[in-house]
Amino acid sequence: MIHTTTIVTGDDADTVQHGASIAIRDDRIAAIGPDEDVARAFPDAERIDGRNRARFPASPTSTRIRA
Repeated sequence: MIHTTTIVTGDDADTVQHGASIAIRDDRIAAIGPDEDVARAFPDAERIDGRNRARFPASPTSTRIRA
């Protein structure tokens, strides 16, 4: 789980989430949302600090996510 980061979702609304987390399971996005919600849903996930970084999970080059 990458936490405390900015996530640009690439959806139709051009959503940008600040202070958000992205959880990865089996090389796929399992959840995107506020830090507290994703941490609660994935309490045993490895945590990677994403401060001062942005994530673009909808990018065509991000089919595999590595920390």
